[in-house]
Amino acid sequence: MNAKIKKVIKEIDNTEQKIAEFQERLKQLNQEKVDLENLEIIGMVRGMKVTTYDIENVMKSFTDFYKNGASLKQEDKKKMEDIIDED
Repeated sequence: MNAKIKKVIKEIDNTEQKIAEFQERLKQLNQEKVDLENLEIIGMVRGMKVTTYDIENVMKSFTDFYKNGASLKQEDKKKMEDIIDED
């Protein structure tokens, strides 16, 4: 086989290996980001000093609200912010 072809094949193999390593690292970083976001959410919820029953009801309300294709109006956003800030 021609030396130039061998060189190109070797470079292709090396590049494919690097791509696989980068894809694995990207997967790890994305999982780390999700884990950190989850920890942040848990910290915020715990800081609100509400019961799990209250949290469940709020989450159900949000889910139902958005399943219906609705979006918050500006005044509703303000009310939600006021409720959150009360704590």
